[in-house]
Amino acid sequence: MYCKKCGSKLSKTAKSCSECETIASAEDLNKRDQRKYAYRNAAGILYIIGGLNLIVYLVFYFLEIDFFGLDRNLIIGGLIFLVLGFLVQKRLMIALIVAIVIYGWDTWSGLILLFQGNLLAISFLFVHIIFLSAMVKSVGAIMVLKRK
Repeated sequence: MYCKKCGSKLSKTAKSCSECETIASAEDLNKRDQRKYAYRNAAGILYIIGGLNLIVYLVFYFLEIDFFGLDRNLIIGGLIFLVLGFLVQKRLMIALIVAIVIYGWDTWSGLILLFQGNLLAISFLFVHIIFLSAMVKSVGAIMVLKRK
């Protein structure tokens, strides 16, 4: 971002120009805040997904439930989403795209289960579609704000 009066480069957190003391416009500050919140929302969703996977793993472990050997997949998936959440929090767009691809694939597999007659997949799909749409909206918001 550059000062509109003198043209000098402003730091990412500057609220005014150090050269000419011009105050940054509210529009520029608002764009920065919106992008920050878009990343924060996406990272929060990934933390929730990773945390839920780990909680389900712990429930299966302590209740000694064997769910077709998926317990290892739950802990690995949880850790992957926690790491992706951390990377998105550090503003890496590629990590958010990777998370969308992985979660989209998981949603697709739930859709296949639904078509095979598994009625439990309806709640699974409902939650997945909510989280997936929120992540895609975050990417859209970040892309629009980067263009401006």
